[in-house]
Amino acid sequence: MELMARPPLEINFTASNFRSQYQRNNKKGGLKNLRCFPNCCSGMHASSGFCGGSVLVGIRADHVRGRNKIAVFAEFCAFVDGHPQGHAALDDALTLERIQTLSNKDNDVHAPWYAGDILQGSHDEGYIFSINTFKRGWHYGWTSNRHTSVTQHVLCVYAFELHHETGLWYCVGVSSSPPFQLYCRRRAKSRTAVTAASDEDDKTVKEEDEDDGDETPPPEFKRARSSPDADRDFLLPPSCVMEIPELLDFCNE
Repeated sequence: MELMARPPLEINFTASNFRSQYQRNNKKGGLKNLRCFPNCCSGMHASSGFCGGSVLVGIRADHVRGRNKIAVFAEFCAFVDGHPQGHAALDDALTLERIQTLSNKDNDVHAPWYAGDILQGSHDEGYIFSINTFKRGWHYGWTSNRHTSVTQHVLCVYAFELHHETGLWYCVGVSSSPPFQLYCRRRAKSRTAVTAASDEDDKTVKEEDEDDGDETPPPEFKRARSSPDADRDFLLPPSCVMEIPELLDFCNE
């Protein structure tokens, strides 16, 4: 297979402001959302509503030039023995239907994958992708208990290339964020208490939270959430793109 004969794509995170720990809150409907991921809104913590931001990744021109169509997705997953334990790995081949099942958050808000939107770029210039562009909340449904509380996690980003003859999407690049740990709000409160119940970590926190705003994107943007086989010409206006300092630095390198 000619796709697999080429070296993997190099996916670069455009910022390094990830934290070593994130609080995860439970919301109505079974959503479990990370707070302040990857960092607070524009560097300022929001005590109510969504606090966090999109994650930007870049693929340079020398890695995509001459390739077929590229699509980018990301998911949270455990990080064990130096390897992400996600739904895909380098050289995996996925059908369009499988990708849609994993990433269609319009049909299932619990779907584990986040689709990457193209902010700018081309095969000749390289690409900048935005993950969770519309800040719908960073859901991560991993189930924990006190025996797994020290588990490391990452945001794992995949690049897929379409093989026209088979219609399959091949994983041609994988990159992970720095690892981090999770803690719940109840445990966060107990940190400041003099004592805490010994079985605190065994209980799942069942409380509603108002962290993350709307779970449905504005109607005019829904086309940008379509399948990787659809038209992917969504581009933010240049003025908006250049207001992102990390992106400007990345483009000027």
